[in-house]
Amino acid sequence: MRSRVLLLGATTIALVASGATKATDLEPGVKLPPAVWDCSGGSIGGHVSGGYGRISFTNPYGQSIYGDADRFGVTRLHNPHLSFGQGPHFCLGAAQARLELRCAFPAPFVRLEDLALTIAAEDVVYMPSYLIRCPQRLPVTFRPSIA
Repeated sequence: MRSRVLLLGATTIALVASGATKATDLEPGVKLPPAVWDCSGGSIGGHVSGGYGRISFTNPYGQSIYGDADRFGVTRLHNPHLSFGQGPHFCLGAAQARLELRCAFPAPFVRLEDLALTIAAEDVVYMPSYLIRCPQRLPVTFRPSIA
């Protein structure tokens, strides 16, 4: 079964270019081990009561913010993700990464017509890494653009 790429056309390419960093909402490209805090005898935001010992922040998908947090939503307006960190731990390369996403992400959709996966999206196998998320193989078919 062929999976069609859903992002096609000049309007969609412009939308993707302007919102390319939204891809980091769903799955950050680089991950760090989850932070663990000792909260024995206390609470954090009223969500953890004493006796739990340690807690770990491990859910980057915000189910309480988005009912469909595991879906890629390039048109999503509320975007409080922490993919590039926050405060003193903000990624120094965030501006460059966003620029690269805006420039490079739309390019295949402009230059390659009828771009489509040759396997189902759920069959894509990813590299076995905790830090970086990328496919081992991404088999596609396309027709070179005349322009």
